Amino acid sequence: VFPQVVSVMNNINTRKAAVAYGEWEVLLHGKPIITEQIRGLAFDISANSFFQTNALQAEALYELIEQACALTGKEIVYDLYSGAGTIALTLAHQAKEVAGFEVVSPAVEDAARNALTNRIYNARFFHADLSSRYFTSHGKRLQRQIPPPDVIVTDPPRKR
Repeated sequence: VFPQVVSVMNNINTRKAAVAYGEWEVLLHGKPIITEQIRGLAFDISANSFFQTNALQAEALYELIEQACALTGKEIVYDLYSGAGTIALTLAHQAKEVAGFEVVSPAVEDAARNALTNRIYNARFFHADLSSRYFTSHGKRLQRQIPPPDVIVTDPPRKR
């Protein structure tokens, strides 16, 4: 009926919450994962992941972020609230290493899969609730896994 509709997903949340992702989802039509292209990279996005809704503007935004970061290839970059990994992965080709931090587990899984799909091997993604002093409580363990950042990019969720 609507050929431009790729998927219809019922995202179920049984409690009142200030978040847009549910406890589980039911695929009503189409594919459980959709794929978008940004800056020459392919991104798989599941229902509970995050991806900019306007891909054309996202591409322009990511170009501005890349220019502002002015990476030389020696930097460690942290992408806070990384969603499906779009910012981290678009910066990875100009960084020594990128690390994405995200609270939504399916988004972390999407980001890790997107890195592999795009053959980006200098990116890692961590499940992290950044609202609960994550870097303070996990700092020593995190330092063993990845060096401190030279650049931090953040695109935090909007609440209320």
